[in-house]
Amino acid sequence: MSNVHFASAKLSALKVAASLPAKFKRMLAEYPLKEMFEGKSVAIKMHLGFILGYTTIPPLFVKILGEAIREAGGKPFVTDATMAIATASDRGYTAEVLGMPVVGAGGMNEKYFRQRSNGFPIHDRGPACGRDSARRCDDCV
Repeated sequence: MSNVHFASAKLSALKVAASLPAKFKRMLAEYPLKEMFEGKSVAIKMHLGFILGYTTIPPLFVKILGEAIREAGGKPFVTDATMAIATASDRGYTAEVLGMPVVGAGGMNEKYFRQRSNGFPIHDRGPACGRDSARRCDDCV
């Protein structure tokens, strides 16, 4: 059984330490991140929204997560479907804001992007992203 960690968004005081980002940092400190990520490329799979999509995790929290992974010795990057990357900057998801690359799931230069049959009679072909299982993730970024 997995443990679920929770941090209330409710402020107990008007102090930085009582804010949700500060609570998130403290929660991350409870995890063995070095053991999990040291020396590894770490994909942070996001829903970055698409065109007018806005139900996303605020970039500040993604940046905090990336910093924690980097401090643990990992090489984080944010990823989502290749088509969502084009408008991700509209919602603040840029390498400058996040402090890490934002890469489409098709990889750099979309070398892991292909059209694939999906079995739907009306729209039989659709995009598929992801690396070949024989390749290492380091090849993706």
